[in-house]
Amino acid sequence: MKILENFVVMMYDRSSTADGVDNARLDMFARKQRPYEAIPPTQAALLQHVRRATYQSEKLRKQEEHLYIVAKERPVYKAMNDSCKITAKELHAFLGPNPPCSCDIVMHYSFDYAQQSGLMYFLVPRKCGIFGVCCEGIPQQVNYLIDEAHCGSKGSNTVISYLHHFFSTHGLGEKHIQLHCDNCAGQNKNRFVPGLALYGWPPRVHHMQLSHRRPH
Repeated sequence: MKILENFVVMMYDRSSTADGVDNARLDMFARKQRPYEAIPPTQAALLQHVRRATYQSEKLRKQEEHLYIVAKERPVYKAMNDSCKITAKELHAFLGPNPPCSCDIVMHYSFDYAQQSGLMYFLVPRKCGIFGVCCEGIPQQVNYLIDEAHCGSKGSNTVISYLHHFFSTHGLGEKHIQLHCDNCAGQNKNRFVPGLALYGWPPRVHHMQLSHRRPH
């Protein structure tokens, strides 16, 4: 911190011999009669500036790291979609119900809650939650419209219930599925939803690949 203080003092006055920003403030204000805006900050204020700059730089580093990972995952995500579209076109696939595990194919799905916002959402007295599961190969999407009075939670139990109903009534009969979802800890990034990838989803599928990042 002492090195940083001396650096700040030199930025305000290269000829200053004061030790620390507080002594430099006193010298510049009292002896050199500089205006208040032309003297360095106090040691306490400088410390807060340093902490804020460190916090912001760490946030920026994490953002750059996230963008780097997304840039690597985007081609993989696109390749999954392209492959599933070719498979669905060859089989003339359509959303079910279809017999469980009747097709030895790989299909790619994405699911998430709709982000409802805007003035109309808050003015309407009756709120409804929207959960969508999209089959990327066709592509078609099934939306679940649930009154928030009956289902106010968006936790793992609700997500698993929607997915179970979807693959029980709308699946293509695939044996292998790939799922993409967002990184929300309460809904998807927990021990329950990834547990489906570990133990499978009998009797609908034999294999599940779950990815928590959905590159855009």
